[in-house]
This record gives sequence, structure tokens and C-alpha cells, in this order.
Amino acid sequence: MHEYANNPSSVCVGSSYCGFMVDVLVLSVFTVIFFVFITFIFKKLINNLYLKTSIQTISLILFWLWANNTIFVNRVASWGTFSTLETWAYIASNKIIPIVICGSIYLLVSIFINGKFKGM
Repeated sequence: MHEYANNPSSVCVGSSYCGFMVDVLVLSVFTVIFFVFITFIFKKLINNLYLKTSIQTISLILFWLWANNTIFVNRVASWGTFSTLETWAYIASNKIIPIVICGSIYLLVSIFINGKFKGM
């Protein structure tokens, strides 16, 4: 979404500073809080390592998609005539590959780390 960093945000019309990095920081904080919450919930409820890690990865991917959608809507779609379906189609066609790659790396690293240190 960095290609839209110079586009003005529709949320901050009239404000003196509404930078792209502020949007990314706020969404990142929400992602961390959400992910820590999900991790603690699944740590207690699910004992199967692969199921737990898969659910966490899918949750993370969905949250990344939501964050990309939020930035796209605030910086591009709100200034144009995008429908909700067109917005999600753009996100799916342009951002799904990097998100799936990062999610897959997270999944593999999590399974490796949790499997290696499970006995500790």
C-alpha cells in the first residue's frame, strides 16, 4: 500500500498532519493487540500445534487484508467511485500474493519454532 503514501487520507481532511506512516502505525498496533489476544486464546483452547498455528495464520492474513482494505479505502477509493466489491477485488488481485507469501513464511517458522521448543 506504500504506493498510496502521497495520496491524502479522506479521514483527515482539514487536519494539519495525517501521514501514511501514522495510518500504518495505528493499524500495526491494532494488529499486534489482536494477534496477542488470539494467541493467548488459542494457547489455552487448542492443543494441536498445527491447527493452532493454522488458525493464527489465517487470522493474521485476514487482518492484513483488512488493513490493506482500510488504507486503500481511506486513500484511494473514497476519492473515486469504487464499490465495495471493486475495492475488495483490487485488494485481492494486487495484495493477496505478498500476504499469502508472508503468511506461509509465518506458518512454517511458527511450526518450526513451536515444534522445536515444545518440550521446554
